[in-house]
Amino acid sequence: MSGKLIVPTDITVMEESLTHGKRRIRPLERIGLMCVPPIWHVRYNKMDSKDLRAVLRRKYDPNNLTEENALVIARQESVRKRVAAEPFMWGTVAVACVIPFWSFRKYDYKLRAITIPFLAYGGSIFGRCLGDWATGRWQEYKRNRFLGDLPAKCYYNAPQPAAE
Repeated sequence: MSGKLIVPTDITVMEESLTHGKRRIRPLERIGLMCVPPIWHVRYNKMDSKDLRAVLRRKYDPNNLTEENALVIARQESVRKRVAAEPFMWGTVAVACVIPFWSFRKYDYKLRAITIPFLAYGGSIFGRCLGDWATGRWQEYKRNRFLGDLPAKCYYNAPQPAAE
């Protein structure tokens, strides 16, 4: 895979062309960006925290009524909800990891060590649901969620010459 050229995707180019200025990142979004785990890109099919920050920093003209502008605004809103929901998951994972220390205080450490992974996994599921509810991600259309999940970069595929 070395020697491949990484280029912005079509949606990223469209976002850059419609950018009207810089938008301030809100405090919950800032915390959410810190909670996004690092990604090792093999195929560039997901956005890392730098790409998410770049999407959130763009400001678009609200008076522009074109379809493209509505598309990038919907994408930015989906990314905002995704980033704002991230701290809820990590918070419930932390609480779920602390619960065994109080619940099993009269037992041996081995029981706590056994239960922590299961409670952390359950806490992550509960935290994702809580974050989706708190940010309004449950009311989001699948189209908007799909737009928010589109990658910002991809590998360049050279066009193949037509066979004669």
